[in-house]
Amino acid sequence: MSGMSDEEKFKFMLKNNFLSLRITDTFIKQSIGSRIYQAAYNLCYQEFIEEVKKAK
Repeated sequence: MSGMSDEEKFKFMLKNNFLSLRITDTFIKQSIGSRIYQAAYNLCYQEFIEEVKKAK
């Protein structure tokens, strides 16, 4: 990805359902973090969720 422009990287991340965060000195509130977690969880296939549970 180092040869890609910022716009190409952004489009690639959107196309592949990636989540990108810029780390700063600002904290994410628990309620927002929970919403992000739930949205990501809902996008996962059930088979994947089961594999993760097995790995725990």
